[in-house]
Amino acid sequence: MIRYDGDMENAPLADQQVFSIATDFPGGLVYYKLTRLWDKETYRQYHDAMVIEMSRFRNIGRSFCLIGDLTEFPPQPQNLNDMRAELVVVARSMGMRKCAVIYSNPITKMQLGRLSEQSYQFFVSKKDALAWVAE
Repeated sequence: MIRYDGDMENAPLADQQVFSIATDFPGGLVYYKLTRLWDKETYRQYHDAMVIEMSRFRNIGRSFCLIGDLTEFPPQPQNLNDMRAELVVVARSMGMRKCAVIYSNPITKMQLGRLSEQSYQFFVSKKDALAWVAE
């Protein structure tokens, strides 16, 4: 797991370079960046790492927002998208208020769009994503 309390742009990538997670605890934000094609084991590692980071907020009764950078994340197999849908339920139960997803591939957006309901929104810039979570 990668934990980096600071700006996502300076966060180290995981050994496999498929995801990174950075937490801005004072700002109530968890940033994550996803890359490459995944398998079930990669997803399991990501899921576990995200639960640990979100637990930091839940343990003190504080809500948080997620900022996801999927600009380098290609469309994934459907079974992995189904697993991501389960993580949305976990995130909401742990206090997630909103999740802003920055994307570049319209197919990736379409695959994840069904997760959106009211907590997720999709953006093409980090600036717009941050403005939405700040509302």
